[in-house]
Amino acid sequence: MVLSQVSSTNSNLFCFLVKPDNIYISIYESNSSDGTQELLKAFALVLAARGVRHRIICGSEKRQWGELNSVERIQFLKGVRNKALEPLASLDPLVRLDDAQRWQSGRTLFLNDILFDWKDAVKLLNDRTDDGHEFDMICGIDYGPVGLYDTWVIRDQCGRWVRNEWPYFRDPVAIERMRENRPVNVATCWNGIVVLATKLIYRPELEEASITLDEHVHPLFKRGAMVDNPTDPSSLHSPPASLPISFRVALNPECNHSECFLFSYDIHRVYPSKERPPRVAVDPLVKVAYEERWYALEKEIMDMPRVKWWLELMHTGPLWRIQLDAWRKKEFWKDGCTWFGLNIPEHCSAQIE
Repeated sequence: MVLSQVSSTNSNLFCFLVKPDNIYISIYESNSSDGTQELLKAFALVLAARGVRHRIICGSEKRQWGELNSVERIQFLKGVRNKALEPLASLDPLVRLDDAQRWQSGRTLFLNDILFDWKDAVKLLNDRTDDGHEFDMICGIDYGPVGLYDTWVIRDQCGRWVRNEWPYFRDPVAIERMRENRPVNVATCWNGIVVLATKLIYRPELEEASITLDEHVHPLFKRGAMVDNPTDPSSLHSPPASLPISFRVALNPECNHSECFLFSYDIHRVYPSKERPPRVAVDPLVKVAYEERWYALEKEIMDMPRVKWWLELMHTGPLWRIQLDAWRKKEFWKDGCTWFGLNIPEHCSAQIE
């Protein structure tokens, strides 16, 4: 969370949730040099005064890697994210919550270092599917200088890349739901703020109680290296799909990807059937950002009626069709690999080229 929000926004959130015994806070800070550690120590006092159980760890590791999307960086981020989940996922009695089992039917709110509104966090916690089910995973949308920020992780429900500019998706169903401000089904997401079904990350006390599920695959348009296709002799393979899900790195150098993308991907592998597909979505009303200027742009300016009218005009007429044609030619929506474990809806087969 951004420094100025650590105490005020979360205090409002805790006041709304009312019962401190229904909240547990786990924070892992990775050796920042901007005063974060001092602020977190003060925040721990606030939590203690409110009776909110918590675990705040300030790391001392050095963060060294080359490119932004390098294997070394993903390895580091995998480790720190899993550290934050240890109170529910660890078997170490010194780390694990003594009442961990009672939390497995709840919801887990996971935040990056973002600016956000506490009311949006509450909305995300209460979002449901059209038929009333809780989502396995539902994300907000994080914004940067040209619109949607983290396009490296998010894929539409057909498994394709999305773009930075509104309405972000090619899928007509997704575009319509964006216009209606309703949760949009996607294949993968993270976007700085996410609510997870806690049962996905909860580890039973007995290791052998962990569930390993059968793989089931669905056809995708083949591009790049194939991953997890049992009928393809040249296919690369992920570790077995099992609960609990944790953050990991790709074992395949050809398909190096974000630990957050792989978390979403593993939800598909845990829920591979058409009868019980993965429930992963983004809520277009939940807007976050990593910088104040982009947060203010989306929350205060882009929601103005005239701006929204202009955006709609730009993306429904001839100019939009020209942009879409250029997008297709450059293949912006195509991944470098075919992630065969994605549970793709049937309507996507007519769209995937």
